[in-house]
Amino acid sequence: MTNIILLYLLILLNYKSYKMTEQEINTFLLTTQGCFPADQVSTIKNQLLQSSITAGDLAVIPFKKPVIALVLDLFAGGLGADEFYIGNMSKGIVKFITCGGLGIWSIINLFTIMGATRQKNIQALNQILNK
Repeated sequence: MTNIILLYLLILLNYKSYKMTEQEINTFLLTTQGCFPADQVSTIKNQLLQSSITAGDLAVIPFKKPVIALVLDLFAGGLGADEFYIGNMSKGIVKFITCGGLGIWSIINLFTIMGATRQKNIQALNQILNK
């Protein structure tokens, strides 16, 4: 929570309409730690350094926390809450109707939902980078 507050303060105090510095990119990566696959963090950093993306552009991306998706799966997985949280509306509806595939789907998601959340975050970042 503190990291998110620091990111917003950085954005509010240092909002720039020009390319982010390496320090700002490092701060962004620290505040979103765990939101991306660990093996792709250096690639993300390089992409951000080469792009003309601003801190304001990154601030509007609603990155999802994988741990929150896991907790939602534990307590409301049968209702599809985890899928709704990461933006998979159709999967969430099917999961809700089938009560989590009679619980089987929810058990499988205990092992896969964090990776799926990180991949959704990568997709959201790539949409901004590829504009």
